[in-house]
Amino acid sequence: MSTYKKYIKKEIFEIRPVVEADILNYKENGAIMIVNSKKNIVTVSIDGHDKRNGSPVIGDVICRDPKNYFSQWLISEKEFKTDFSAINEGNIHIL
Repeated sequence: MSTYKKYIKKEIFEIRPVVEADILNYKENGAIMIVNSKKNIVTVSIDGHDKRNGSPVIGDVICRDPKNYFSQWLISEKEFKTDFSAINEGNIHIL
């Protein structure tokens, strides 16, 4: 059996808050579906654990990969506050 090693992900994500329209969209469609600028429908992935804990709610955020806007997922408020911090785009330092 191989052993696990610890890694840090070196990526920047774009994040916005969940809004009431997202919650209504979820209640009506069973998913948060976003129409992007090219009129494509993007479905936000929501983990089953987050759904069981009541997400989506105000305080959660939607994250997208800046290299692939079709890749979007919900992050719970607790996970967001624990694992993410904002960057000052004018002063980015890569470790």
